[in-house]
Amino acid sequence: MASGVEVTITNSAIISALNTPGGAVYRWRDKVMDEIIDECFALSPINKVTNAEHRGGDRVRALIENVADHAAYVEFGRPKTFGKEVFSWDKHKPPGSIAVHGSGTKYRVGEHLLRAVTNSTLAANTNGYTPLL
Repeated sequence: MASGVEVTITNSAIISALNTPGGAVYRWRDKVMDEIIDECFALSPINKVTNAEHRGGDRVRALIENVADHAAYVEFGRPKTFGKEVFSWDKHKPPGSIAVHGSGTKYRVGEHLLRAVTNSTLAANTNGYTPLL
């Protein structure tokens, strides 16, 4: 056995090891991120590609932010619109085709999906922590 050997492990070395690719925190963060994205996508009322063809399609990104043009409306709702609307819809014939409708659209109540799913997923993975109100 060697004598006179001293090993110093600093807090920054531990934090670095945990947060680098393959580290425990890194793996945990990616696991939680994937759960949030998967559940948001599954629960989203605008979960059909054919409903977003007129915008070039939508997707939820790995930064845990919804960058779809309509994301704010899904999260927070919107008032009724009047006049002509140009949009694609899975109920159009053929599904996803872009059409002009002259009567506007009804209001939408916000569903706060990203907030709710972030809170429930983090609570399940952190013994109850819910960061978003």
